[in-house]
Amino acid sequence: MLNPRAFLEDAMLAGLRQLWNTGLPWAAINAAIDNKFSYNVPDDCKSNWTRRTGRSWDSADDPMVKSMQCPACNAPIQIPWTTCGLVETYRGDRRPGLIGNGYGDGNLLFKCPACVVVIDKQLLSVSKFCKDTEALLARGRPMPGTVLDPISGKPEVIPGHSAQLFSRTFPNRMLQRVLRIEIMELILPGITPNPTMDTVRGKIEKVINTNSQLRAIDGMKSFLRPYALLPSARLAVRKMMARYWENFSPFALDLGGAVLRQGIFVEKMVKIDWLHSPSVASTMSRLLTKYQRFFSLMAANPKQTAVPTLDVDLAWHTHQLSPCHYYRYAVERTAKFIDHDDKIDEDKLSSGFEWTSKAYQDEYGEVYSECTCWYCEAVRAAHVSPVGKILGLSKQEKVADKFHASGAASFCPPDNSAHISSHNAVKSLFQDPAVALRGRRRVQAQLAALHRQRLDDAYAKARKRAGKKGREIPPRDQYYDHWGYPYYLYGPYMYPLWLTPGMYYGWAPGYVAACGAGGWAACAAGSCGGGVAAGACGGPGVSRIFPLSVFRTRQGGLLTMVILGLWH
Repeated sequence: MLNPRAFLEDAMLAGLRQLWNTGLPWAAINAAIDNKFSYNVPDDCKSNWTRRTGRSWDSADDPMVKSMQCPACNAPIQIPWTTCGLVETYRGDRRPGLIGNGYGDGNLLFKCPACVVVIDKQLLSVSKFCKDTEALLARGRPMPGTVLDPISGKPEVIPGHSAQLFSRTFPNRMLQRVLRIEIMELILPGITPNPTMDTVRGKIEKVINTNSQLRAIDGMKSFLRPYALLPSARLAVRKMMARYWENFSPFALDLGGAVLRQGIFVEKMVKIDWLHSPSVASTMSRLLTKYQRFFSLMAANPKQTAVPTLDVDLAWHTHQLSPCHYYRYAVERTAKFIDHDDKIDEDKLSSGFEWTSKAYQDEYGEVYSECTCWYCEAVRAAHVSPVGKILGLSKQEKVADKFHASGAASFCPPDNSAHISSHNAVKSLFQDPAVALRGRRRVQAQLAALHRQRLDDAYAKARKRAGKKGREIPPRDQYYDHWGYPYYLYGPYMYPLWLTPGMYYGWAPGYVAACGAGGWAACAAGSCGGGVAAGACGGPGVSRIFPLSVFRTRQGGLLTMVILGLWH
């Protein structure tokens, strides 16, 4: 639900309209929580849960194996949830270790006893793609990523007279008319080597770059001119593929990783403890005002990435848990179904936060992040124009000074304030280390370094300004302990060490797959447009704010500067 477009699409594909319309049953939840915030559930509710789901109320009482069908031969198999800590008599392919080879481990490896196919995460991702393709061919159920309009996020009705050429449904026609046999024969008993999503990408690339096949897909008979695939159709291909990048769950995203990322936000809410504050009513009133203003900024600046503070994000999260109401509100305010991005690169998150803070303070004459940590102070200092400061005309400086002079800042300590909400900050992960030396990654690193240098300069400016006014700013090396590991508290550069790549269910929850050569999750070449190499579109969750990059084009090997319109 905290990825509202993904949840709407999943609910539509599964036929769960009532669930989407209802949202969380707030009254029932409130009744089940006592004054000490203990969750009390009657025994008849637990029995009802077990009867209807076949699962124990406490997941620790469930079996230690995952029951499923082999993707290749459909034989029933049982995969251990974890091979870590098993008895010494275990005879799996590898010895138990810190990562493990179980279904819930980071390095799933299990040999089917019937057809000896080795099952791993990438094979399960391909299996998911094949099953969705089968549902498309057998029942006409559209592929994930092709249901909602990629720009507005709304499930708009396809005009009847143009359904055969509707660009958003191009991936469905491609699978139905050209790739149906190749996809359905990807996973067979005894197949070696295992197919991966890179295999699927290669098949899609071949179609997109073959003029005759493109014409066959859309029923074009004339071969006199090349048939150009519309940008919206290319985007639809990328949206479809994004549903299978680092995800073999039945949902549009890996919910295991999403829960771990949300744990950071939940812990911050507990630490701030607004629920027990004597001024909770006024806090919530200010929160709702900021949330409405936040949406106004998004409505007025549709091409910018707005980043919430913790109080705004609390309202945003709560609103999304009533999906139908949130949908109506977002569409009425912005004409779009505003998404809540679960994964944003930490540098892009910081840049987006700087823009949001400046735009908010320009528009409303109040500080955006009511916090006095070094990061928030540095961001406010970065808004102050040197010329405006000299002439005494800087509105941003007056807003910051008013925040401190009014005494409001004294109630906003660094460790307990409406700071940037950065639980969705992630790092980019390239599968091939050599990619770090290539054009796109090199430019990304340079831009990230420039951004952080600008932040360093702003912090130095903030310290100097605060010193003149008799204030102090916390040092940059302050950190706190999160689940046994120390990391920096302030700013989005706070990737927790416990989200180690490879040690958790699925893929690392704190990394985003780098979209580019060398990464199996890269998009199909030709779906980015403009003759750009595969991967130019960016991975899932990349925002529009990344300005410029260098790519080697497919024609002649010339270096070309490409302005990137990276999709949120």
